[in-house]
Amino acid sequence: MVRGRTDAGCGWLIGSLLFALNNQQLYKYNRRIKCIMKRTMLYGIILIAVFGIGVLAWVQYSEFSFLPKETGKTWVQTDPIQCLGNPWQQDWRFLNNRTEEYPRDRENEIITAYYNKQEVTVFSIKTKNTYEGKEICLACSCPQGYTLYLLVLDSDVGKMLGYGYKTA
Repeated sequence: MVRGRTDAGCGWLIGSLLFALNNQQLYKYNRRIKCIMKRTMLYGIILIAVFGIGVLAWVQYSEFSFLPKETGKTWVQTDPIQCLGNPWQQDWRFLNNRTEEYPRDRENEIITAYYNKQEVTVFSIKTKNTYEGKEICLACSCPQGYTLYLLVLDSDVGKMLGYGYKTA
């Protein structure tokens, strides 16, 4: 019986030593886990920051703001109408005695020249389809299906509003 107690005592001692070793290993393991968690959180924060910067850059240069801002200049917009009824088209037809077909591939030059005659400097021209996939009317007073954007001096915005443009 004494021997049994000794074995039980040794078993308890060995068990305690193993438990202590396991606790030490668990402590090291927990420290490693905490370190990995901190690193993961840091990487997560960095990833979220990079993603946020990417989203901001996308919004800055995407369709939402495809009209770059320039100091001292403003974008104005209009929806051109059909049947060559816009002022720059009518001016071109008058100057060319309506004998030639209107050169749509040179329309930006024609627009710039027309507004130069009106003493408005056009710095840039952009267009955006606005009626894609929608039915459009075919009457001459109806829009062609795109919006025309012109970049003009801030001092010329009043003239352009008088011509029926809106600020973009």
